[in-house]
Amino acid sequence: MRKFYSIIILLFILSSNFETYAQFAWQRNYGDYGGDISNDFKTTSDSGYILLYRWIDTTIIHSEKIGVIKTNSNGDTIWSKRYTIPGMIPQYYPQTICETNDSAYIIGGYGLVEQWTVQNGSAGFLLKINLSGDTLWSKIFEGQGEDWFIKIIQGNDSSYIALARLQNDTCIVKLNISGDIVWQIDSLRINDLVAVDSGYLLMGSSYCPKPFIKIDEGGGIVYKKLMPFEGLNKVIKTSDNNLLIHTYHPGISNGLVKCTRNGDIIWSKDSITGIFYFRETLDKGIVGLMTYWGLWDSDFYISKYDSLGNFQKDTLLIRYGSDEYVKGLEIAPDGDYILYGYGENGPITGTNDIILAKFHQWIFTSIVLVDFSDTYLKIFPVPTIDNLTIYSLMPVHKFEIFNVYGKLLKSKTDLNITSVEVDVSMLSTGTYFIKIKSDKGTFTRKFIKL
Repeated sequence: MRKFYSIIILLFILSSNFETYAQFAWQRNYGDYGGDISNDFKTTSDSGYILLYRWIDTTIIHSEKIGVIKTNSNGDTIWSKRYTIPGMIPQYYPQTICETNDSAYIIGGYGLVEQWTVQNGSAGFLLKINLSGDTLWSKIFEGQGEDWFIKIIQGNDSSYIALARLQNDTCIVKLNISGDIVWQIDSLRINDLVAVDSGYLLMGSSYCPKPFIKIDEGGGIVYKKLMPFEGLNKVIKTSDNNLLIHTYHPGISNGLVKCTRNGDIIWSKDSITGIFYFRETLDKGIVGLMTYWGLWDSDFYISKYDSLGNFQKDTLLIRYGSDEYVKGLEIAPDGDYILYGYGENGPITGTNDIILAKFHQWIFTSIVLVDFSDTYLKIFPVPTIDNLTIYSLMPVHKFEIFNVYGKLLKSKTDLNITSVEVDVSMLSTGTYFIKIKSDKGTFTRKFIKL
């Protein structure tokens, strides 16, 4: 019965949202007879991608490995390898991967040691490999309690900065290139971190309001500020040297905040949907990706917001007709969106398969609606059937007509006249925007075609 309903839902979405499928530049799947569970991925310095996943041998109990796939910019596999850590049983949970500035990759996660007991809990591990995937070294961190590495970033020098949980305590750790601890700051209750000039910014999760902390290269606290949100979940840097932070209110809503690197709020939005992984787009907007939990299945859900956090567009991406789970989002050099995750009942094996896909970016022309002063410019009639007249006291040099998705439909340049009649008879019934450039400036107005 579940399969029957999944087919019905799939056919409905395919028929009602066909343009979504045309938006894919390419889609790749990776996997074999085992279960492949995606964990993390990053864009690499050669414009390709490095994929981290957990491989489970479905034919043997407790037979798992750390999996890594290196691809080119089109998602084609360059190499694929699996790893074990000496001293640990084959039950791994890789969490994070990072390209280092000494031409390698460092991987962090957790698992169980060979002498595991309930009292010992999990053990954290680090694994460093070169650009060809060959193992350079591995380390185990085992204390009394839970130990694991959550996120690792390249430090501002040759070091690595890790968000970790060591001996049941969430902490920030600085590691040298050999994986040895240089310093450790305990009891911070941090969800995410990002490197900035001369230090690192930490986003807090305990108590309300939440701490916004900057530390220097030596681990000393430069300043600590409390933010008026219930949770600071993830943070990214923006092209204008500010920050975007994903906030959450447990059981209520998610939100986005743009702030300076000192924690001064520029704007904030509540009740944002579709944001878990997010990136700044080439048009300075925001694209978000999350797992959408439907009645029978889970799927990729992608959404787009402008530079002020205002909603622009979203869509649900159905692939296998069963369950798909989001694990990462990046922006390609050309501005398209790179989606990462895994799906159950995949096309390769019938079990979990890794998903990597390139989705064409949504392009929105910057549209600012203006209340036009009759002193300068008018457009009429609105609504219109066949023609739209532009009348201006100042010469009009150019006009462009866009649909609500920002697609340019019609334009004309080198006019230099004060009255223009525009034929819009070829447009379908709907809402459009006309952008007009005159000696007084550039203005945009909405009109309706009947």
